[in-house]
Amino acid sequence: MTSKKDNSPTVRSPAVAGSFYPADERTLRGEISALLAASASAGAADAIGIIAPHAGYYYSGALAARSFSAVRRMPFDTVVFLATAHSVAVKGAALYPGTAFATPLGEIAIDMDVCEELRRNSLIADSPAAHAPEHSIEVQLPFMQGIGRGDAKIVPLLLNTHDIGTLARIGDALATALKGRRALVVVSTDWSHYPPLQTARRADLTLIAALQSAVMRGDVEFFQLAHQMLLERGETNLDTVCCGAAAVTAGAFACMGLGAKSLRLLEYRNSGEVEGGSASQCVGYASGIFSSMPQEKDPVKLSKAEGAALLALARRSIKARLEGKPLPKPELSDSPALNLPGAPFVTLTRDGNLRGCIGNLEPRQILQDAVASLAVSSAFEDPRFDPLSPAELDSIRIEISVLSPLRKASGHEEVIPGLHGVVVADGARRGTYLPQVWEHFHKKEDFLSSLCAEKAGLNPSAWKDGSAEIWLYTVDAFNE
Repeated sequence: MTSKKDNSPTVRSPAVAGSFYPADERTLRGEISALLAASASAGAADAIGIIAPHAGYYYSGALAARSFSAVRRMPFDTVVFLATAHSVAVKGAALYPGTAFATPLGEIAIDMDVCEELRRNSLIADSPAAHAPEHSIEVQLPFMQGIGRGDAKIVPLLLNTHDIGTLARIGDALATALKGRRALVVVSTDWSHYPPLQTARRADLTLIAALQSAVMRGDVEFFQLAHQMLLERGETNLDTVCCGAAAVTAGAFACMGLGAKSLRLLEYRNSGEVEGGSASQCVGYASGIFSSMPQEKDPVKLSKAEGAALLALARRSIKARLEGKPLPKPELSDSPALNLPGAPFVTLTRDGNLRGCIGNLEPRQILQDAVASLAVSSAFEDPRFDPLSPAELDSIRIEISVLSPLRKASGHEEVIPGLHGVVVADGARRGTYLPQVWEHFHKKEDFLSSLCAEKAGLNPSAWKDGSAEIWLYTVDAFNE
């Protein structure tokens, strides 16, 4: 990135007018007006930020219009745009060293005061080279003008780093700079590139659900983990799962710093669902609102139907192993919760007695993939039991326990019998009991002493003498 003293134009001229959107003022004004008029968005007084797509208007303009229409009555003076730098590598975040951005509808001034404050952060600097060819902010500006807010000033930031520490610091810097101001954050992103229609829809709604859960729980790393696991799964032609991942991540940190407690999805669509779009190679688009209102349900919370699907998958996986067939690799589910990172335990019983139990304390795969592999491990690799025989298949019963994120306890006083699964750990030694194990103990002391001695190989009193850490979790449990 370069310094503010570059000899770049004072006003940044349009780079994609005539391709992504009309270059003629009258035509563009008419198209923006029509898109906004067709938007079904109600006003959102609780909005701290919005998500809007940045493709050509034919494909994504309607969804961008929904996002901007929702905030058209908000009294903001500054609009921070967080968007993707598609052409130039950016270490942190890139500002434009000028005074305004131009569109065919006129100029929009840059908020020089906020930009100057942000430049004090070593991660945020000027880069006219990154901004010169970039469309991801430019295509948003006519919508801002279309809702009559061309008088507000903008802060244009481009990003493409994957380092979450860097993005957290940028988001925190933005939240600090914007506190006390009448400001709106706009995250400019498209989602998947270029899988078939159904894969695009499933992957995109999964990653959006991951972002919703991340904002709800204040854990943006969960979004990053879901992003990584979806990409590494190797779905056909899924080259990108969120092209604005850096902008989304920094935007989530910024909005949370300004009081966002949830992300409300307004609409999802992909290019294959637009007339004339290819169903074999799709790009995903979404409109949404970072809201100060709490979210009612965490998207990772499983329904009974989703639990039943996991149980059926576990049994199919065990049966396939017994028959010498490859393990089934399930398609991405229409239920986003099954595609999100998950930490399950799979427990097998026979005539009420334990027959195998293997699990993960933290997510290592998307949930349904983890269930498939752990079901096989429980049946054939639990060192306490002989491998399952074909004759036993019909007599075993399967239970799946999906763990919540681990939470470190300050002491054993926080352990609630019957509710909490517990992990005790001292260095490399650790062990856990699921909440279901409480039924075998009458006293908390006995539960914790047994856990220390029999599962972790520690002194039975390690849970109370301070030599072992105590971690807590809850489970969603499903039984055949």
